[in-house]
Amino acid sequence: MKLSKILDAVKPFAEVAASLIPGGPALVAAVNTFLPDSKKLPEHAKGGEILSAIDSLPSDQRASLMSKEIDLEAQLSSDWTARYKAMAAADGQSTRPRIGLMMAWLLVFETTIFMILLAWGVHKGGIEAISRPDLWTVFASLTALPAGILGKYFGELRKEQTNRTVGKPTGALSGLLGMISK
Repeated sequence: MKLSKILDAVKPFAEVAASLIPGGPALVAAVNTFLPDSKKLPEHAKGGEILSAIDSLPSDQRASLMSKEIDLEAQLSSDWTARYKAMAAADGQSTRPRIGLMMAWLLVFETTIFMILLAWGVHKGGIEAISRPDLWTVFASLTALPAGILGKYFGELRKEQTNRTVGKPTGALSGLLGMISK
């Protein structure tokens, strides 16, 4: 990518350190190649300092600098890769199993409480007490969410295990590859 396009993107970041600007470290390195040793920019230079350093260059050096290519895409790609690795390490693939375990305990709790209430109802009012349709509607509505989430969780696990053994990709990549292969 041409340095002039990168500089246009840097203008709104005049008070931001170069290390926080996409491609900032590469930009500082490119500008430092044209600056004398006494005026070299530090790694933590701000966007405004970079722009003023470029403006202080003679016109021939500035033109040469502006035509210089910087491989910003490779830098951005490595930044995204590092960010994704950090997120994957932080998650540890533990969120879905925790939700599954919570839903299993909730389902067991609700079913146990409901069975105790049914036994109490039979004891107090006979077998007719448990034949009321509204009673079973309440039970179904209380247990539908945890049962549905558990079913989805185990269905996804089964699909992921199948994909791992067969070698098919999972997630967004599988959707993309499925669209391409059609």
